Amino acid sequence: MDNIVRFFSKKRSWSNYKDGILDYYLEPYLVKVSKLQRPILIVDCFAGPGKFGDGSLGSPLIISNRLAEISKRNIQVHGYFIESNNILYEQLEKNTSVLNIKKTVRNGCFRNYIDEIAYLAKTHTVFVYLDPIKPSDLLFDDLKAVYDNLRSGQSVETLINLMSRNFLRGIWGNIKKFALNKTILNNHPLVIDFNNIAGGPYWQHIVTDHTITQKDQIDLFAKEYTELLHRWFNWTIHYPVREKYSYQFPKYHLVFGSRSPDAV
Repeated sequence: MDNIVRFFSKKRSWSNYKDGILDYYLEPYLVKVSKLQRPILIVDCFAGPGKFGDGSLGSPLIISNRLAEISKRNIQVHGYFIESNNILYEQLEKNTSVLNIKKTVRNGCFRNYIDEIAYLAKTHTVFVYLDPIKPSDLLFDDLKAVYDNLRSGQSVETLINLMSRNFLRGIWGNIKKFALNKTILNNHPLVIDFNNIAGGPYWQHIVTDHTITQKDQIDLFAKEYTELLHRWFNWTIHYPVREKYSYQFPKYHLVFGSRSPDAV
């Protein structure tokens, strides 16, 4: 059993908190967008098995329950769940087989299905949930084709689990490989990878400023990442999630983007 599969044996406190925020938001969101009189699509790009080994619900079933609830108002809904791990995908298929809503369950990398999701965004309101296992699983521009629908007046929102701490830890642990006298070598493959994850080189001024503590570097990175989403979204926010409230460093940041001020 690999580490990814093992992770879903039991739901951790931070996952409960994260999924609680998702569940809490979906209720008013679905009521609001149902007034647009368009089908509602919710996409979970890193769906996991749908249910943890201890019986706790994962994001696909949390999403499905909310979609089933709003569908009672004669609203067309569609749950779209993607999982790349073959073992987890089999569990996801099983755990979603009893759902009484329209659903699509895909196996593979979510990038393989971006064109299909972008096409659906032309006729549906879309909420995209992105909860990667590691920072490199999600590049900043991966959802560009979906988000670009906002420019033609479509309704798209996103909630991202930004692995801010792990991203910075990857840089701190490797910086001697691509920095010379505090100067970043921009043509280094690792630097290019970090730029693609972050959406630009702005992280470089953060990690090379030794007057900024590691905690503040994490928070500043999350802030600047969130601000970059203004490329598509009028309203963005970020929020740190800690394993315990007393912990100094966040486990990650939740990042949200919407075209509507009502969403924030």
